[in-house]
Amino acid sequence: MCNGYDSPDEIEALLEGEDIGQVLVRNPNKVHSAVRNSQEVMSGAAAILDYVTNIRASQRTANLASYGQETTMEELRNQARQMVGELHVMYESLRRVAVRHPEVDYAEWRKMSSAYC
Repeated sequence: MCNGYDSPDEIEALLEGEDIGQVLVRNPNKVHSAVRNSQEVMSGAAAILDYVTNIRASQRTANLASYGQETTMEELRNQARQMVGELHVMYESLRRVAVRHPEVDYAEWRKMSSAYC
């Protein structure tokens, strides 16, 4: 049981009300921990999670250093929208990897999710 939700459907329903990009940004390590117990899911998710936790983080640091007074709020908003869009695509990719691997059954999901919540 994870925060009162103990099935994949209930957890997915919970996340539908949230901005998935923000969920991934706040919890990339939890996502990684949850999928690492299944080699099949992890093989497809690893590149996506590497992008979120490493590549994108280094780009963000470089971008913060390059912002000057000439950077407008509109430019920052556009960049933020683009990043949220990228994160949503990554979430969908993770979900599709999981769907392609039905061998990750309900009991295994419960075991994995309860270990990290």
